[in-house]
Amino acid sequence: MPGARHAVELRLARDEPKFLAESVTFADPDRRWERSFSAVKENPATTTFVMPDELGPAPEGVNVHGRCNRWILYSALSRGLGKASFMTLWDGKEGDGPGGTKHMAELVTQLTGKNPEIINPATLT
Repeated sequence: MPGARHAVELRLARDEPKFLAESVTFADPDRRWERSFSAVKENPATTTFVMPDELGPAPEGVNVHGRCNRWILYSALSRGLGKASFMTLWDGKEGDGPGGTKHMAELVTQLTGKNPEIINPATLT
């Protein structure tokens, strides 16, 4: 990410400490993913958006992670399908819950007709 020439938007379902606890550090004993997140966030090309600050609180009964997936995807598509690419880091396993990576991958395919590029973290060194 250092020297990135493209704008990066981080869109978080919750404020950063809650996001990290729910989505990053819970399964990151070496804090590798947290360091990667911090490197992206600290890059001058990155703008961070926190969903409750941007959209207000989620309506009662609405899963915040599913809502965030839709917000991320709709924001990308608002620039035009031809300008959007879809990549996700996912081990392909069930169990990431409502609004998880599986949901996002399915949403991308459903709304765009494209399959996202899926990177399995087990293949990374």
